[in-house]
Amino acid sequence: LKTEVIEEIRSAVVAMAEDPYREIRLTGATQIRIGQIRELKRSLSLSSSQGGRRVVIILRADEMTTEASNAFLKTLEEPHADVTVILVTSRPERILPTISSRCQELVIPPIDDVDIADALVRRGLCDETEARLTASFAQGSFTRAVALLSDDMKTQREDIVDLLRTSLKGRDFRPRLISLVADIAEGRDKVRIETMLGLLALWLRDAHMIAAVGPNAAIVNTDQRDALIKFADAFGAADFPSALTVIERSVREVYRNVHPQITLLTMCMTLRRLLYGARSAQGASA
Repeated sequence: LKTEVIEEIRSAVVAMAEDPYREIRLTGATQIRIGQIRELKRSLSLSSSQGGRRVVIILRADEMTTEASNAFLKTLEEPHADVTVILVTSRPERILPTISSRCQELVIPPIDDVDIADALVRRGLCDETEARLTASFAQGSFTRAVALLSDDMKTQREDIVDLLRTSLKGRDFRPRLISLVADIAEGRDKVRIETMLGLLALWLRDAHMIAAVGPNAAIVNTDQRDALIKFADAFGAADFPSALTVIERSVREVYRNVHPQITLLTMCMTLRRLLYGARSAQGASA
């Protein structure tokens, strides 16, 4: 390993010792590759000098490549008598059936959003508004909530909403849209893109709530209420469920290794057609 990679790993170990809820991601480590699985298998083939059971925990097991998953099959089929393997994932549907069929599934229920928000505020990590926003997007995971705060989620939300607004501008919107998409897709960070698309989905859900219930509707993005009211006034007749389906499909395509710029541009143009089509229909009926 290069010196900088070793230093990054050491820093990660120190950070985890200080805060066990901190999510650690190493630069460029977006997948679990076959080389890592081979090294794990080699380690398990050696006898333990301390005796007792050995426990292997693979976090984000859904990030194993197909090659890594296939290489790991033998270990799951014929595990060592003193070894327990635990695969952890929040996306079980992304694990190959050949892997999941050899595991005993244990479902751990998500933490309630209110409990996550209270814990964030109690630890002094953010104010109540940001805690509510973060908790609603953390999918029941306090670790994910802390990671989202570290990623400056408000800035990411501003960037992805700016992308939506740009896609809805006049006919000269394309150069600006392409530039914004390139910025978001830079580095092909799947987790970051998924986070930003999730934030966009939350924002559109809030717009849908305001359009359906009124300006005082209960929403997540409370600090964006005025902007959401204006958006709901302009696009209140939009097919929001279809728009959310488009975003969800885009997340799946990113994880299927479709180029993120193509995925994001296709999503933006589809949302543009959905939203403007609804507004045109609303105008015609009036």
